[in-house]
Amino acid sequence: SLPFLDILFHRDVSTNVYRKPTHTGKYIHYTTAAPQNTKDALIRSLTRRAYICSSQHLPKELSYIKQVLLNHSNPLSCIYLMMQRTKVSIHRKKSTPEPTSNHA
Repeated sequence: SLPFLDILFHRDVSTNVYRKPTHTGKYIHYTTAAPQNTKDALIRSLTRRAYICSSQHLPKELSYIKQVLLNHSNPLSCIYLMMQRTKVSIHRKKSTPEPTSNHA
């Protein structure tokens, strides 16, 4: 396996999220006095990052994220809602064709 930035490339040409050995899994606690959009952004960014994984590694990564967020007192309903919205957004962007440029 070869880590590059936040991606771990495996010999079988699959990818996974790479975390340094010193990664502690510490994120903002849900009960902290931070704005709700900051807490939602954490879930969205971790979920978006998970989608760099190959399909065989994605369920394990999403499960890991869910567990980490639960450990930080995030409500399960909030986790599911934000993960679902992020997934829909990612799939929508993948299915939307890029605009063509008509520069002369």
